[in-house]
Amino acid sequence: MESQSWSWSSAMGDHSTGDSEARQRNTADQPPQAENRGRYGPRTCRICFDTVEPQYADASRTGRPTYVSEDPTLGRLLSPCKCKGTQKYVHEGCLHAWRAASPLQDRNFWHCPTCGYKYQLTRLDWASLLSSKITQALLTLLLFAVGIFILGFIADPVFNLWLDPIGTIGDALTADEDNWDSPFEEPPTWIEHFVKGFFSLGIVGLIKSALFMSPWHWWQLRGTGLGGGGRRRGTGRGRVENLSLMFVLLGAFAALNGIWKLVRSLSARLLLHMRDRVIDVDED
Repeated sequence: MESQSWSWSSAMGDHSTGDSEARQRNTADQPPQAENRGRYGPRTCRICFDTVEPQYADASRTGRPTYVSEDPTLGRLLSPCKCKGTQKYVHEGCLHAWRAASPLQDRNFWHCPTCGYKYQLTRLDWASLLSSKITQALLTLLLFAVGIFILGFIADPVFNLWLDPIGTIGDALTADEDNWDSPFEEPPTWIEHFVKGFFSLGIVGLIKSALFMSPWHWWQLRGTGLGGGGRRRGTGRGRVENLSLMFVLLGAFAALNGIWKLVRSLSARLLLHMRDRVIDVDED
């Protein structure tokens, strides 16, 4: 019968081997926290210099963290361009405020002013059309044409008010219809409709300009021939003939310029409130 020998050395060797294997298994099971901490450290916004710590989805601190400021107005920290170093990261809120500071300038709204990289936006097409000067010019002409079309229906009262404001107001208060158009006047053609609308828009533009004049200059302006003698004729065609073409053109240009400024102002305001979501191009 063979005797089985036992020694401390063999027992300790077996135990040491088991401990080594256990340590290797535990090391393999542990998350690479040190590696993550070295790779995903604190990041600083290049505009407000606020430092944001990495935030992990679970307590194991594995995977890719997110960088979101405690201030809800700042939002996430992202890398919107190809800048490196301290210029790499910026808050979404800070970037939005920077872009909105001059929304009609491409260098701030669409591109990084440092590296020139074009921001990748989720609503680029719509906002790009809205900020285009060609689109704004087309919108201005469209509103100008719509204004002419609408004013063509109310041209006669506008002519009456401009050519004889006192008589027109007096007739309206006393319900005197003797000086209004005859009901047997032929209906105007579409060409006449748009001509009357254009003249009406010119008058509206002149009135807008006259609001910034003194009463003396206003009456002097009407006395240069624009008033047509102070009394209105019986028909709409006659009242159109009373108006000076030069002053109507000046008024129409003033109206067109006002519409252009309005379109640009509304476009800038819409771009300011249109919060495009900038795509993070960070490859880390």
